Order: sequence, then structure tokens, then C-alpha cells
Amino acid sequence: MSKTIRYGAAALLLSLFTSCAIEPPLHLHQDIDVPLPIIDLELHTLWDYDLYYDGEYYDWQAHWLYGWDNEDVRRFGEIGYKEPNVFNIRRYYNGWHPEAQHSSVLRDQVEGTTFTGEYNFGFYDLLVYNEVEETDGAQNIHINETDLDATIAYTNQTMYSSPHHSPKYSNSVNQPEGLFSVYQREIEIPDPAEDYAAHGFHWNPARNRWVKTLHATLEPVVYLYLTQIILVNNHGRVAGVDGSADLSGMSHDVNLNTRVNGVDPVSVYYGVRMKDFKTYGLHYTGPATGDLITYVSDNPVEEFIDEPVDIIGGKVMTFGMCTVDPASFPSRSGYAESVKRIEELDPALHYVDVNIVFNNGISKVFSFDVTRQVQRLYKGGVLTIIVDVDKIYTTNNNGAGFDAEIVPMDSITFEPIPL
Repeated sequence: MSKTIRYGAAALLLSLFTSCAIEPPLHLHQDIDVPLPIIDLELHTLWDYDLYYDGEYYDWQAHWLYGWDNEDVRRFGEIGYKEPNVFNIRRYYNGWHPEAQHSSVLRDQVEGTTFTGEYNFGFYDLLVYNEVEETDGAQNIHINETDLDATIAYTNQTMYSSPHHSPKYSNSVNQPEGLFSVYQREIEIPDPAEDYAAHGFHWNPARNRWVKTLHATLEPVVYLYLTQIILVNNHGRVAGVDGSADLSGMSHDVNLNTRVNGVDPVSVYYGVRMKDFKTYGLHYTGPATGDLITYVSDNPVEEFIDEPVDIIGGKVMTFGMCTVDPASFPSRSGYAESVKRIEELDPALHYVDVNIVFNNGISKVFSFDVTRQVQRLYKGGVLTIIVDVDKIYTTNNNGAGFDAEIVPMDSITFEPIPL
């Protein structure tokens, strides 16, 4: 949808891929069109890591055993990002001082990919983010625009407390919906006496106006993680889950102007489900250790071959790690350097917390350390935990059935085995 407002200035075109040659003549007193960037939502383009630093691209589906059936879709929604079609535009006018603090903002909302608005001569900063589409009957993301220099997206605390017992992560928040943004600074609308071609404008005879093309990419500020807890040697002892889980140590909010996440780590609440081998016939073949696996066992082995397993799985959306802009770190060339820098900047530990129910009715919260995995998958991906059920399950002394081992919380928080 395109809306046109007449005024006296030049034309400004915002596009991701379009570029045009500069042609005379000078032409004033036309409209300014601001089409939004094109969005590429192919999942593999968002999770494209060289995990082993040797040119191999990260294939999330090769790591994802749990699957995603119709019941998962019904409970938790589809896997992946949904392309938005309604956008909020914030045009901050800086006068003739391009680095000035924002003193005023023009707010617009458009449907589709084009926008025409009124501009004065001078400098603008331009923020674009999508209108949030609720996924569970309520919108979880809130936008705080009190400070014109910092547009903050955040989510509220859930009705559930975090199962992780650390005070640092006692706040459990709702997971955000899909959110995309782009921020362009110091966009100049020259004085009419200026040479528009010298300022990057080109003459568009079809539109009969001067047009400037800005190259920008609308990228996600919310990152999708798939979590799976693979239960080896279970034999029915873990009967299920209570449906709730947390991914802890993630940022509570993000600044849409800078794309840098906030400093406060929280637990992000999400739903999980268990698929048992008897019903689904799932088998696991692969290593027990590595950068992308947290392994829990008294007797670790190097590899599983066609091992029958039960799996607890789910998906969670987060703003990512605190104090960083994940999208600013390269995930192909320079990936190893990105991981090293992420480890230096990330202030929190990351746990998958899940309430496991045993076949005698006892339930217990287990916290699995996935810090290494989250730091390597800083734009989202599959978090895998392999648990030998013998490690978390013991028989009663009288031999009458099974019981969960009652131990202090610290002793059931497992570190990943280093390479």
C-alpha cells in the first residue's frame, strides 16, 4: 500500500536490492517515497554457521532429532519466522545537525513495502520495525519509546516462577514474538540549492522525480532456539514432563535503535513435550561430546549407534545474549573470532531448566548447562542435551520400584564435557 503526501522536497527511496544510475536534471517539489527493505526469511540463511571453522555450514536439521509434528504445531506453533507485512516507521528529524539527539519523531504505520511521507530539508534518522503479531492469544512484546534515542522492546514476567534456583534468574519472562528492525542514520535531504546528484540522488524519469536509494537489511532481533533432551537408557523411568521449561541467562530486552541487547539476564519461559520410543520409535546415532552437545552420564561414551531414545523437545524465542548484537557478528568467515568475542562479552550462564516427571509420580527440576552451545549458536539453533537416565535415577533400597534421587540443586546442574 502506498500513501502520498505532497510537499516541497526531493525523493528518498529505501530498498534492499535496488540501485539506479545518477542522471540529470535537478528536480524539486516532489514526494519522498520510502519503500521498506525486502526481507529474506529462509531459515537456513539465519542459521549458517561454520561451526568447526573449516568451511562447513551449520545444518540445523542434521542436529534436530525431536521433529515437529501436528501436535507440536497445535501446542507451540510452527517452527521458523513468519514474514511480517505491517511496519512501524519512526522518522527522527535532526535539522541540519546529523548527530544531534532526537527531539521529535514522526510515527507512521504502513501495510506492505512502500511508504510516502513528508520530509523537511535536513537530516533524518530512520527506524523501521514490524508490527508484532501475537501467537498465543496475547501480545508478549511491548515497545517503550519514552526515550527518543532508545526504542526498547521487552516482555513481561510470566505467571510462572523460574524453576532455576539461582536468584540471578528468578525472573521468568514470556518469550517474545518475531521482531525485525533496521535503523538508518544521517539520511540527508539537501537544501534546494544543492546539487542533488552530488548527494547520491538520481533522476527517475518514470516517476518524474529525484530518488535516493538506501541499502539496508531488515534483520531479526529475536532468535529461535530448538531444545531437545535425549533420554538414553530410560526404559520408562522418565514418564514425561509437566510441560514447562526455561532457557536462562538471556536478555530481558533489546534497543531497536542500536540492536544491542540489555544487560539484565532473565529466564525465558516456554513449553516442552516428551516423545517416548514406544510410540515414536526414535533412534539416536552420534557423538556424546562436542561443542554442540551437553552430555550427562557417570560413564561417558564416544558415540551412540542407533540407540533407542525418548526425547523431550520444545522451541523458544529470545532476544539473545545480554550486551551484544548477535546479528553484528559474522557467522561464516570469521566465525571463530565471533565466538571468542561472544564468550568475552556474554556475562551470564545459560541453562535449560525442565521439570521431569518419573514413573512413580515424583517430579524434579533439572538444570542442564548449555552455555557453550548458546554462545556458539548466537543467532539461534538446536540445543542438544543427552542424559543417561542412570545418572538421575536410582532404585529404592527395598527394591520396590524406583525413586528420583533427592540431591541438592547444585549436584544436578551438569557442565558440558569439554573436547
